[in-house]
Amino acid sequence: MIRYDGLEPIILADVPNVVITGTAGDDILVVDEAADSFTVRTTNNTLESVTFAKARLQSLSIDGLAGYDSITMAQPAAHRCALVNHPKRARHILI
Repeated sequence: MIRYDGLEPIILADVPNVVITGTAGDDILVVDEAADSFTVRTTNNTLESVTFAKARLQSLSIDGLAGYDSITMAQPAAHRCALVNHPKRARHILI
């Protein structure tokens, strides 16, 4: 398994549809909200963090791929999300 540590974060601007793809392992993903952006990060270093602007954002899709993944939506982002569980993939949990 590849683990990321100490790399530069990915910062996206003017991207309306963001897709974050997890790994085949167990990803622990967190979505944080700032005044003008969102950041998707992991607590177990399986992905690089990705920050993207709110200004033109229309959708955010997170595909955990395989493994037992968790996705935590930090407040206040949690009240604007929907969870779709893919039937052919491993269980995904929204906390």
